[in-house]
Amino acid sequence: MKLYLYIAKKFLLHLMIGFLIMTFLMSMIDFMEQYRRVSRAGGGITLTMRFVGVHLPVLIQQTLPFIVLLSAITSLYNLTKTSELIIARAVGKSIWQIISPILIISVLIGIFKITLLSVLISSSQEYRSYLNFKYINKTSDTLDVGEKGLWLRQRNVAGGLIILHARHYLQRHNKLTLSHPEMIYVNNGKITKWIGADSSVLLKQTWIFKNAYKLSATKRKRFYKTLKVDTSFNISRVRGAFADPETMNLWQLPDFIHNLKKSGFSSRKHEVYYYKMLTEPILYASMIFVAGAFSRKSLRQGTVFYTIVGCILFGFITYFSNNIILAMVFTTGVPITLGVLVIPVMSILICLAIIIQNEDSSV
Repeated sequence: MKLYLYIAKKFLLHLMIGFLIMTFLMSMIDFMEQYRRVSRAGGGITLTMRFVGVHLPVLIQQTLPFIVLLSAITSLYNLTKTSELIIARAVGKSIWQIISPILIISVLIGIFKITLLSVLISSSQEYRSYLNFKYINKTSDTLDVGEKGLWLRQRNVAGGLIILHARHYLQRHNKLTLSHPEMIYVNNGKITKWIGADSSVLLKQTWIFKNAYKLSATKRKRFYKTLKVDTSFNISRVRGAFADPETMNLWQLPDFIHNLKKSGFSSRKHEVYYYKMLTEPILYASMIFVAGAFSRKSLRQGTVFYTIVGCILFGFITYFSNNIILAMVFTTGVPITLGVLVIPVMSILICLAIIIQNEDSSV
């Protein structure tokens, strides 16, 4: 038990050091990129720091698998360098027993990431979307569906805000139908126009309201049997305006996917992201098996440089191959569960084969 705790402590120490170094480097790089975007929109250092701060959890999410991989390989290297790993092997400890505490911690990190860190990531991404909408891309559109209905937010030509809400909605055959919709025009924080109707249909780039009432800024209320309102939206833009799955956490996605399916919209993008989150602990585990497979002999034989390069390359191949497969799953009819599992499981199996071969050859 003391050996396991000692290895776990070593790994956590390297994990913390790697986390701080990588976070600092990524923040500096992101600061330059965000400053370029913000300066174009007339912003300054303060706004840039806000963008960097809300983007930091995303950077952590993207680099965490590599931090785990490098922390594992440096931990095993230090144990070998001080002959502690060799002594542990000499007293009968197998490579499985040595990497097991590192493996358990990595899986726990993956679980922590999808259950708790994802909440922080979704909140920061949602706030980043708000900052982007307010300061950078003031013409961006967002659409959200949930138990409280459909909400559509859009900037008009004059720079004002148009908010459309409907309690019930249905999308069929390239036509979006809303029940009891409300359209609100906001300019400089004040409501300038309100439209309410029994129903509304989006055809091409026109909202057609039935039995509608329009209330203007002069408080005059008029009734229309049919009211047509031009819009820059069409059904394709409506589909593209849905909130990105990155702005939602593990607990929000199932309900959102259910509402998308119920309303007739495609939920595949959000489903792929949801199942990707569920399988991330397996991806973190694969990184530990990569470290174990590459470090078993090469570190002991002194080829440290080749070991680290090999680990990084294999880790990059695993990570980016997983992203490529997920992109293919989104655009094709490949089963989602197969797509999200194939690369991490394949990586684990390859590394297991290498470890078993090394174990057999050392007997």
